[in-house]
This record gives sequence, structure tokens and C-alpha cells, in this order.
Amino acid sequence: GSFETTAKSRDGQVYVSAVDTDEDSIADLRYLYRHGVLFRAEYTRKESVSPLRIEAYRLGKLASAEVDTDHNGTLDRRYFYDDIGEIATVEEIEASQ
Repeated sequence: GSFETTAKSRDGQVYVSAVDTDEDSIADLRYLYRHGVLFRAEYTRKESVSPLRIEAYRLGKLASAEVDTDHNGTLDRRYFYDDIGEIATVEEIEASQ
């Protein structure tokens, strides 16, 4: 198989890229960049408008992730990662957040 990736740039730096990881012609992974550095990744499924997972990056390293653990369209759990990418803490996200 092959991945289909598109990227948009401004002033010579990529600010967003989208990947179709399952070859269904719909991008299901989107990367967002600030000043050319990855700061956010969003994972979706074609049957869902809401993201299944949103990852936040600090200086290109995974810092936290909000996840829809029960696939009901609501991000319900937040993971915080340490400097080597291991889960440091976990918290539940209240429905109002």
C-alpha cells in the first residue's frame, strides 16, 4: 500500500499536512505546525466528525494527548507524557471541557 499525503506551506514552512493512512481517499491524520515545528496531531475516522485523538507537542516531542476512549465523539481522557514519551499521568476530561 501507499500513503497519500498533502502539505500546505507559507513562507517556505509547512503549517499543515494531512495523511490518508488507510487509502480511502479521506485524510484521517492531520499535523499542524507552528514556525515549521510540529505542535498538534489530530486523528479522525471517516464516520466521525469529531477527532478520536488530539496530540499536543512541545518542541517536537509528545507532551499530552486527549482521547475518545469509548468512540462516542467526545474526548474523555487526557494523557500527559514525560520527556521520553512514557505516560506520566492520566486524567478524565469532564464533559463540559
